[in-house]
Amino acid sequence: MKITVKTKMAAWWCAACLLSISTPALAQIDPTLAKVRATGVASLNASREVFYSPGQQERAESLAVLLHEVDAYLSEQLGVQAEFSVAVLDEAEWAEIEPFPYGLPYVSLEAPWVLVLPASPELSVLFPDFVELLGSVRAADMVDNIAFHELGHVYTSAFVYPEDLAGAPPVRWLDEFLATYFAYAFLVSVAPERAEIWNAFVSATISGPRPRFTSLADFEAEYYGYLGSPEGTANYGWYQAVFAQHAALIYGRSGLNFLRKLRLSLRAAPASEWSTQSAVEVLEALAPGTHAWAERLGRPNEGAK
Repeated sequence: MKITVKTKMAAWWCAACLLSISTPALAQIDPTLAKVRATGVASLNASREVFYSPGQQERAESLAVLLHEVDAYLSEQLGVQAEFSVAVLDEAEWAEIEPFPYGLPYVSLEAPWVLVLPASPELSVLFPDFVELLGSVRAADMVDNIAFHELGHVYTSAFVYPEDLAGAPPVRWLDEFLATYFAYAFLVSVAPERAEIWNAFVSATISGPRPRFTSLADFEAEYYGYLGSPEGTANYGWYQAVFAQHAALIYGRSGLNFLRKLRLSLRAAPASEWSTQSAVEVLEALAPGTHAWAERLGRPNEGAK
């Protein structure tokens, strides 16, 4: 069945995080970096490893500069170093790493962190619908924008989580929300033209049909099930847009101070004791209105605002 523009708008973010939809046991043996190296692709002589497919050095250099800008901003603002590599791959090498459709940026399951990005965004499975909505230049930017959310996962691990937290995050919706918060902080502060594209997709997704599952409890319960299935991709994308909308609201009030305070609050309790309820309570104390937001998500026929 042909995927319509509206369906793709709802699902655009979902595929970017498909790699993290896995069992906790699998997260302990993530082989992404070893697989990238095994392809034999070259790497830049840079401060971090940036691998690239043959003929894609210029593209790799461009992405390296962009991601360095994100990394430098977050590192300077938060006083933390996030270690990661980048792999900029053509279709052939991409297929050797993971069986995902070409061009859906993703991050490895755990450290050593690797951001896997398309060398040719115009060949991304997302690109045709992005062109229809945004034009070719903005569509390519949108493919690359997704990488900021993936880098946000790396910063969530480096800055927010306690050092002894390994494997799958204890609260999945919180993990996705935080990854988006890091990405949005950079976009709105440093790259407003990219933030404009990001916000357009978020608005379009939320204004679409309300999906099957909407509550935070549903997100946790269905993360390894329906939301990870082909039928659930649009539903997963809706959740990502809802998280992005709430992140933007909180950032507008508190900026990066929210993350600094959240870090201390979350670390007050062992990660094994975290739950949806406790996470909502922590966020409510720092960002009043989160409890009402969470309740609203669980009510039938109500919007996300």
